[in-house]
Amino acid sequence: MDMNIRGISLLVALGLSLQANGEGYRQYQQVGFHAGQASDTAKAGWWQLSVGHRWKKRTHEFRINSGYLRLDDQRSGLADTWLRASWLFQRPWLRQWWDVQWRMKLPTARSDNGLGTGSVDNELRGQALVQWKPVLGWYYAGYRLRGQSPEYDVQHGYSWGAGAGLKGWSLVYDGRESAFSGQPSLHNISLIHQLKVGRQTRISPYVRWRTNGEWGAGIGIRW
Repeated sequence: MDMNIRGISLLVALGLSLQANGEGYRQYQQVGFHAGQASDTAKAGWWQLSVGHRWKKRTHEFRINSGYLRLDDQRSGLADTWLRASWLFQRPWLRQWWDVQWRMKLPTARSDNGLGTGSVDNELRGQALVQWKPVLGWYYAGYRLRGQSPEYDVQHGYSWGAGAGLKGWSLVYDGRESAFSGQPSLHNISLIHQLKVGRQTRISPYVRWRTNGEWGAGIGIRW
């Protein structure tokens, strides 16, 4: 479900920005709790427990995320699984770092009860990172190819966004075309705070507001 994954995606973008100058091989685990009022496929409120793992070696990274999803009307089950690979250009062309990302959604969430769309989606995204000391900024644009859904009339669509981080705080805007034909585009504004615990552990609570009045919140822990 796109909305459930949105909170995770924000944390992904923040983590990538903070690791732009990383060297050598690293791996991280991440768990999180996310909740909101509605999703693309259900009007009920929801909450999700997420788990993920990331492998990173210099300018290349691979990540997998999934979890357990429950709706307020008692529907529950596995969430969709996301794979993501990225390549970060370390050359400061136009004084920016450039990141190319590929994301793939595996439909592990059931579509017959509204936990997901049931489609295999692929998204290609380009992102730029720029440092205006002490502010770190980023912006991106992408395009998602949605596969066949057994339950819904889905469509391909663009995504876009931008954000800025300062002293552990980040303000982020994300927009995308609706997953369904004839529906308006969706716009999210989020505030994220990242807390450092020790050398590697990061705790990242966030709140999110969607322009149609819906809200979401969550927390992620990475170590």
